[in-house]
Amino acid sequence: MIQLMVRMLARPNGGPQLVTALRSVMRPAQQGHGCCFAQIYRPVNDDSRLEYIEEWDDPRELREEFASSRFLRLLEVLETAAEQPLVEFRIIEKIHGLEYIAAGSAPSQSSVHQQHE
Repeated sequence: MIQLMVRMLARPNGGPQLVTALRSVMRPAQQGHGCCFAQIYRPVNDDSRLEYIEEWDDPRELREEFASSRFLRLLEVLETAAEQPLVEFRIIEKIHGLEYIAAGSAPSQSSVHQQHE
């Protein structure tokens, strides 16, 4: 899986317009082929900060999307930010659930063996 993560700062009083613009990019991604998740996040106490995330199962499908009008629109939206946005492409190889906590907190066999000696 590959995740596109964008963190950006809206211009003064521009938060609502930026959310609207990001939604116009997000909805086609959600309805299209290949994107398994897309969402906009805003901190409760700061309307000017936004985070936009897309997750794709296949990195090739995301790369193909770079030439689409939807992705070009996303780049245009990024240019409206108050400062240069942080853009990251995160390659996610493995995802764990709650079992990861249990696995990390259980004593290893070697430490259990050492305690009984």
